This record gives sequence, structure tokens and C-alpha cells, in this order.
Amino acid sequence: MPGSFSQTATCNRGKIMKRHHIGRFESVENKQVNAFLTAIVKLSEEYGLSLSHEDTQGAFIVEKYSPDNIQWLMQAIIGESIDAA
Repeated sequence: MPGSFSQTATCNRGKIMKRHHIGRFESVENKQVNAFLTAIVKLSEEYGLSLSHEDTQGAFIVEKYSPDNIQWLMQAIIGESIDAA
């Protein structure tokens, strides 16, 4: 149900999470990445949908809202093209 992950997502929204950065080979804080992911979580809650991933082909799958999918999304790593700060 949309919003069922709100309490945990809210905790994540107020906290800058360290994420692995591929280009730096370490975990860093990135406010822009965290804000972007938080916006996706808000949209997921609003529309009752979430993203999951098909590992075999690399495509995203749009599914009904799932706290597991939100948790997976919030574990995103930072790509090389993103500044570390």
C-alpha cells in the first residue's frame, strides 16, 4: 500500500546517506543523489507504483508500490559521472 514505507523513507529523507561511489572506490555523501532518490520515493508513494530491476537485461520494471522496491532503490550506488561531493 502506498505510504506504508513512509516512516522509513522519511528517516532516509532527513539523513544524508553514504553511498558507494564507483569512480572513487569509497562511500561518500552526495546531497544531489539523495534528493533525487527521495523525489522518486515521493512519486512512488503518490502514484502507488515503484521501480524494480530485471538483472538479466538491465531494464527497470514498473510495479505496484512495494516497500522492498523502495529499500532496493535507496541502496543505489553513485556512478562515475557524478561528482563525489
